[in-house]
Amino acid sequence: MAIQSTKYFGEIDIDNTNEYYDSEITLNLKPVEVTIDFNVLRNIDKEYLNQIEIYIDSLKTHETSIRNLFQTDFKENGFAKAYVDALIEYQDMEELEVLTEKSNGNLSFDEKLLSELQLLRIVIYPDKDDNVFAVYDYTISEEITNDLLVVIVSKDGGIRLTIES
Repeated sequence: MAIQSTKYFGEIDIDNTNEYYDSEITLNLKPVEVTIDFNVLRNIDKEYLNQIEIYIDSLKTHETSIRNLFQTDFKENGFAKAYVDALIEYQDMEELEVLTEKSNGNLSFDEKLLSELQLLRIVIYPDKDDNVFAVYDYTISEEITNDLLVVIVSKDGGIRLTIES
């Protein structure tokens, strides 16, 4: 039994991990759930666990990069634009307007919606076979939609977007 003390998840037996570990952090003054999902992996290298903690320490920087990606993807009519368009088409306009009341007045309504997306959770997959390292789930509001704008970060640093329900 080799116990590693972690900043976010308490003590982890790196030779016999649980299936997952959850934590809640504050990012940009909002709570965000962070999970390490070991899936089938039942041990982890101490150094790799340290790298995961460093990644979590840097989430503010990663989140800023993702927000910039949202802007680019939106302008290129990608998944970010499709997510916002679906909100406008299928959700109650009054509810959406309430969510954007404090947004930058110089933005269009759809750009305001994009700027108001909230990060709900981040799941880190140390052993995922398909090269996925982390998944970020964003929503405009859990109260009005189950749809998520999902950011998938690969182990090689690539980033792609998709929409999930």
